[in-house]
Order: sequence, then structure tokens, then C-alpha cells
Amino acid sequence: MKTAREIALVVLRKVLVEEAYANIALQQVLTTWPAEDRERRFATEIIYGVIRKKNYLEWILGRLSRQPLAKLDADVRLILLCALYQIIFLNSVPARAAINEAVEMTKKVSHRGSAGFVNGCLRSYLRKQEEFNIPQRTNDPITYLSLTYCQPKWFAQWAVRTWGMERTEELFAYFMQPAPLTVRVNTLLETRDEVIRNLTSRGVDVVKLAVPEGLSISRGGIAAIREELQSGILYVQDEAAMWVAHAVSPQPGETILDLCAAPGGKTTHLAQIMENQGEVIACDLYSHKQQLIWDNCKRLGVTIVSAVVQDATKENPDWQKKFDKVLVDAPCSGLGVIGRRPDLKWRRTSKELKDFPLLQQAIVERAVTYLKPGGRLVYSTCTLNPEENEGVSERISQAHSQLQPCTISLENTINTDEYRFWPPESKTDGFYICAWENKI
Repeated sequence: MKTAREIALVVLRKVLVEEAYANIALQQVLTTWPAEDRERRFATEIIYGVIRKKNYLEWILGRLSRQPLAKLDADVRLILLCALYQIIFLNSVPARAAINEAVEMTKKVSHRGSAGFVNGCLRSYLRKQEEFNIPQRTNDPITYLSLTYCQPKWFAQWAVRTWGMERTEELFAYFMQPAPLTVRVNTLLETRDEVIRNLTSRGVDVVKLAVPEGLSISRGGIAAIREELQSGILYVQDEAAMWVAHAVSPQPGETILDLCAAPGGKTTHLAQIMENQGEVIACDLYSHKQQLIWDNCKRLGVTIVSAVVQDATKENPDWQKKFDKVLVDAPCSGLGVIGRRPDLKWRRTSKELKDFPLLQQAIVERAVTYLKPGGRLVYSTCTLNPEENEGVSERISQAHSQLQPCTISLENTINTDEYRFWPPESKTDGFYICAWENKI
């Protein structure tokens, strides 16, 4: 049986060295390696804690180590980050235990000299921990934001330029909070009220969301709904993401294209609203992601989806003027989901914020040609970058006079032609949605 710290080291190596996605790497390791549930939970806490607070922990380690961090053995550096996280943030772990375990693990992956180095760094922190003071907000606001809220410095600089100091700090503080667990009820199998009755009878705290199929699980967590997830009755999805399918306004019998579909969350939601009547073509660039769409459809009982491999920027002659509705849930920088996917913030660069709009516009330009006269086009992202959101939608509107903005409405909660989800206010991921009608 593997220990939590062994699991954490392997996963963090995959994520922070080999640039794997945290959720996928963790799932792969937990599937491969046997471990007790307690160890799995502890490993998950260490992994996501280190990823969330990576730059703050590295800032401390950089002051403890006489060697530049870039020259440290990768495993030794990760062991130190894990130990520092436990010492600083986990009151349940005695500092002595964290240090001893770090030293023993270092002996397994490196040499005795490295173990002494690890021991020295960590004991030095215990002696000097009062000396590690983050620069004050007034003296160095960017470093203050970066270290206090554990965000890349470039992102803090960009955010302050874009939204100002107060709004940036509001957003970063929200990203530090645990992401809410929200799920979509699969109404092809059960009604929302039926699910609520079943869950509450088992002691699970459930709150209805404004979106008709949405629920928030406030007590019990993922373990309490595992059966419903496996059977396809529930699907984990952020509330903002659930609004996207409603913005499309799918109707039974229609033909709909989901142009950037994997893993199929919005695809299956469209089919669900359509009551499994009509056709949804869901495409993605990669065949392995096509399989993800098929797997989700099978689990949720969706029968009207055809998953195909297609480069969304390339023309498909068979799709010209074919679809009643087209959804472009575009590839984006993902700045709106950093609270839920903390590894993403260490992947992104400021350059990508300029590159993504070019790709997004190319995809939407292609999508326009697939609309029937009178058809509806919806563009959505999970980013907060105005250039990827309003910038793209404005350029599309200017280039295509036949596209007229149309209303996004749901139960009187949203009634506009574009909508921005600002996480501290909406208590959701950051999202942008807009819609047009093809007047030709």
C-alpha cells in the first residue's frame, strides 16, 4: 500500500515537472496504486495545496536554500514544497512528523546529502518562520497580490491593469476559497425534485440553483453522490456552464452543432433539454476526446449525439447552412476556472491572452457558415479576459451584418444579449456567453 506522501510526490512530479493536468494525473495514480481512503484524502490535500500555493512556498524555499531552486533536484524540491505546505497550513500534521517523513522520502529518491539538505532547510524554517513577511500592499502591490493570493506575478499585473486593485483583490480572494460542488440533474432519468428527495433522505444537504437542473451539494461532498454520478443521474458541472445550453435554447427535433464539445458536458445537456429528440453533432480535434464524449453519452443515456473528429477552424462542406443552432464553447485561457483548476494558472502566459482571440475568432467565423437562415449562434468561454470575450464578439458582429444579437433569458434571471459571470458576485466560475440570430 502506498502512503499519501508517496502518491503526492508522483502526482506533483507529473503536474509541475511533466505538465500533466492535476485531475487526470491524480486519477491515474489513484487508479494504479493501492492506498487506503485516508491516505488518498491526505494525498489529495497535499497535492492541491502545493499546486494552489506553489509560488508562495517557492518564495519561502528560495530564502531557505543556498542553491537556486532551478538547480535543485526536481524530487527534492517537490518533497520540500510538500513538507512546507504541511508545516505551514496543516495544523493536523506535527512539524516534526512532516520533517521526518520528508527526510526519509528523500533518502529513497536521492542520496544522504540531499536528505541532510532537506532536514536543514525545514528546521531552518521552524527557527526563522517569523521572518517571512510578505511585502505590504501599499509598498509593493503586485508582489503582495501574487504572494498573498498565490497567483503568477504576470497575472496580478495584467489583472490590476484590466480591473484595478480593488476588483482584482476581490477576485483573487474568491479564488482562494473552496470551489462549490454543483451538479446537473439528468432529467432524462429523474426529475430534480426526485433527486432532492432521495439525497435529503440520506442526510445530504442540497440547495436548488437558479438554473432548472442545477443543485448545490453543501454537505456530504462527492462521496455522498458517487452512486448518482456513476449511474448518470447527476453530472458535476458549474452553474455558469449549465447556463450555456439554455442560452442555445435547444428544442426537441432540432439539428444542433457543438463545435468544441469534449468532454461532452454541454453536449449532453443540450440533448437532455431536447428530450433525446433531434440530433446533436459534437466534434473535437482529437480522437481520444471523441471517446470521452461517447463515454459521457452512454453513462447519461443520451442517444441523439454523433461524436466526430473535426478541426473547428477547418471547413466541413457537408455542414454548410445545416444547423438550427451552433454552439462555440471556445478553447480559451481559462482564467475563470482558476479557483477550481489551480494548476492552470501556472501553465498560462501573458502571450496566450493575445493568441487565444485569433483562434476563437477563426472558429466562430467558421461556425457562421453552418447556420441555417434564422439559426442561432452562441459563443461562450470560461475566461475573464475581455479580448477573448467582448473583443471576439464585437469583431464578429462587425464582420457579419446578418448576425443580430439575440436575448439570453432564463426564468427572468438573465435577460440580455450577452452575460458575464464575475465569480465573487455570481459564486460560479468566470464565464462569458453571447448569442446571435442569423437574419439571412
